[in-house]
Amino acid sequence: MDFITDYGPFIIGIFLFALLVLLHEFGHFIVARRNGVEVEEFGFGFPPRIFSKQVGNTVYSFNLLPLGGFVKQKGETDGDSRPGTFGSKGLWVKTKILLAGVGMNVLAAMAIIFVLALIQLPTLTQAQYRVPADQTIVAQDVLLQRVEDGSPAADAGLRSGDVITKLNGKEVTSARQLSTRTQAIAGEEATVTFGRDGARETTSVQLRQGADVAELGVAPIDREISRYTWAAPLVAVGTVVHMAAGMLSGLWEVIYELVTGAGQEAARNVAGPVGIVVLLENISSFGFSYLFFFIALISTALAVFNTLPIPALDGGRLAVIAAARASRKQLTEKVENSIHGVGFVALLALIALVTYVDIQRFF
Repeated sequence: MDFITDYGPFIIGIFLFALLVLLHEFGHFIVARRNGVEVEEFGFGFPPRIFSKQVGNTVYSFNLLPLGGFVKQKGETDGDSRPGTFGSKGLWVKTKILLAGVGMNVLAAMAIIFVLALIQLPTLTQAQYRVPADQTIVAQDVLLQRVEDGSPAADAGLRSGDVITKLNGKEVTSARQLSTRTQAIAGEEATVTFGRDGARETTSVQLRQGADVAELGVAPIDREISRYTWAAPLVAVGTVVHMAAGMLSGLWEVIYELVTGAGQEAARNVAGPVGIVVLLENISSFGFSYLFFFIALISTALAVFNTLPIPALDGGRLAVIAAARASRKQLTEKVENSIHGVGFVALLALIALVTYVDIQRFF
């Protein structure tokens, strides 16, 4: 039972992340098929292949490395004019196929936020999109975002995801209040009442005392859970648009920091596969509403990332095709493959670099 409680949300989160990738590729697959493009292979993960099954003209494969997925269309280069190929289609059809995965991720994110808005939608930032006229706040409390190893809180059995309700018998209504009150009794023994898994518990904590230490050894945050009715669709659209805009703004900041030589600062503002798994594990301890919100955030990030005009990405492939149209020059298969090959290698190098930074940061 403890395993399910402790790791269930994390396992579900990993499964949902894999589902988002599969959903992205399914978008390419279904739009390509509906527009007369033959799909040679629909794969989940990257080779080596574990198993496969051919249905009609399409091979469905499950591969060893669950880092993504792919749809292999017939004649994927712009200049291939054979019947049933991607290259034989017009610019509008190619645009629909290339952006179909992005569209699926956006719709998935909106669907998740819509359901959360009807049930319980967590507030992660003060700037989060709201519709006050329909907002009902169903919970406001103080959540432990992190518990420092070896701290008084950890020694007393507190852990991330616990909800602090009382300190020495008095109600705790905000993270700032908790910090102020523990500072006032630094060095003393305090009684902390907290909630975990629907149960209320109490423990004694010997607070630390010192100018450079946190008395309790925790990172508390104010948690707010809201519910909507008629405005749920508006909240879903507004939240995803707000998240996407924030990601694009953050991306420009990272690019600026890289250009100006602030590489270390830029590295702290991004996360790769390792960082996402660590964050997923941490946030899963806050409950399913936070976990699903984070999944919606990842889905939005996948959509934004894939629209970037970087060769090998969906946006990059579309940019190369559009540039060829604008210049009225038909790229050869060799040149187009070389462009996207360089982009793919650059992306792998970037992922490796970010993964290295994540390992240094989290381990």
